[in-house]
Amino acid sequence: MQEIELKFQVPEPSHERLVQKLKSLGARICRMQAAYFDSEDRDLGRAGVALRLRREDGQWVQTLKARGEGLVQRLEHNVARTDAGERTPVLELAAHEEHPAGRALQRLLVQRGLVAGDLTVQYQTAFDRLAFHAVEPQGLRVEVALDLGEVRAWPGGALRCLPLRELEFELLEGALPRWLQWLRSWVQPYGLWLDLRSKAERGDRLARGLPPPVLEVRPQAALRLLLEGVLRHSAECIEGLGDARHHQALLRGLQALTGLAEIPPGKVDELSDLHHKLMGAAATEVPALLGSARTQSLLLDLLGLALDD
Repeated sequence: MQEIELKFQVPEPSHERLVQKLKSLGARICRMQAAYFDSEDRDLGRAGVALRLRREDGQWVQTLKARGEGLVQRLEHNVARTDAGERTPVLELAAHEEHPAGRALQRLLVQRGLVAGDLTVQYQTAFDRLAFHAVEPQGLRVEVALDLGEVRAWPGGALRCLPLRELEFELLEGALPRWLQWLRSWVQPYGLWLDLRSKAERGDRLARGLPPPVLEVRPQAALRLLLEGVLRHSAECIEGLGDARHHQALLRGLQALTGLAEIPPGKVDELSDLHHKLMGAAATEVPALLGSARTQSLLLDLLGLALDD
């Protein structure tokens, strides 16, 4: 299957209100713990592949994810395991061999000269998931899931943790434009901000002690590529992990977007205004500016254009 999903980070002051909102809509709590596998050289992560074993309310599920066709699409294959207990089971790569993601993984292993035994646990997650299915008019059905917990890694043998406070929206049925419009009803009340970074990506960085990457900005690149860079650099700046290089890359990305023919004049004006404000903002003002409802609404508009592209 191809998963269509967007993830938003939840500001700490909003998370209790959001928990109560989800509970009022019938959300159910599920305790989850997961182990993510990769080679020592992170061959899977560098190829955009994530392989995990996750225990969901006592049931182990093996999941393989790989890059899909666009910014919000990913290949995903889930296989329920019969193993019992809390001990992480042994990987069964053959369980994915008939799926496109499994075939992509097999090609990668052959190219890198790897076998299943070369894939070991690199980091883990533990969180509570509060989830429900939203059914809206015009055939829209969305899984809404709030994850509260942490990522854990042991670089050099010392435990390091990264808090998780993420709200995911997976489109199960319905049109993408309708879904994107519906998401706005969640963004403003809770101060949510878009984040393309996966748990696997963030966990790998934690395990290796790596700084956030700076993506190259090509002014003549396609809308999707430019927008991906803007969203990723914005996330690092909002979270306070980015430095001057990320800020400059963000500015270059915004400037490049204003030159694309597919961006409507009104959105060009909004992009230029955001660029101008970021140019003059103090470092302490940047997170609030990028995380504002106005900026996030603009990014959702651009995302809609990118998905139509």
